[in-house]
Amino acid sequence: DPADGEKFSDEGNEGDSEQWSDLENDDYDAEVLLSEHIEKYLAKAIAEKDYSSSTLNSILEEIFGVNGERFPRRGARARPKAMGDDDTGEHKIVLGYYTYGNMRGICANTSKFASLCLYLKEYFLDKDPSARWSSISLALNCKPVVHTDHNNLKGTLNYLTATGSFTKGGGLWHEDSSSTTSTPMFMNDAKGRQVKGVVSSSRDKVVTFFADKMHSAEPWDGGNRWENADVYANGVFSFMTYDI
Repeated sequence: DPADGEKFSDEGNEGDSEQWSDLENDDYDAEVLLSEHIEKYLAKAIAEKDYSSSTLNSILEEIFGVNGERFPRRGARARPKAMGDDDTGEHKIVLGYYTYGNMRGICANTSKFASLCLYLKEYFLDKDPSARWSSISLALNCKPVVHTDHNNLKGTLNYLTATGSFTKGGGLWHEDSSSTTSTPMFMNDAKGRQVKGVVSSSRDKVVTFFADKMHSAEPWDGGNRWENADVYANGVFSFMTYDI
């Protein structure tokens, strides 16, 4: 626990403390247990190595509802500095390891969604066997502003995939001032400055980016977009990665 009176500053940190600050156990009323039907569905998908985007979408809709109506009440805190003023945190959940300041541990919801964590682990490794991470962030229709995540372990990659009923767009936009091989796309940062970047398609594949570089989501049309991101929490060098 932090020392008495100790506070953590978000200066230059794009609200990272908001993501990692909900560290206490949930109230009983917020408990979520996966049904036997969903547990069997996940076990079958893993046994059959079914790591398609459509299966991932079906699993997430079964667990959290088609429109996110079954997300746990305290899955994640709102992050208005990174996700925009309209973000309430209602359709997000963070699983796995957390660290902020000298606080660290396992996010309270992780054990409740253990089978989902195992499926997501195999899903990411199926598409990128070199992937390593400590924490999983899952969100529905998240529309982040251009931001950076400085509370992730410096120098490590983030891994992202998306699925859903959206029909156009929905890729990962990330800062890239020197790209000559892709068509650039400019987005405005929080101060209104244009930033040059590129878009990487993230449906049915895993894309990588450095969290300390500016990034966001490409606008999309046509339906829901589920986003799954695997990250290294800062200080994770002492933790066994992705074994969740």
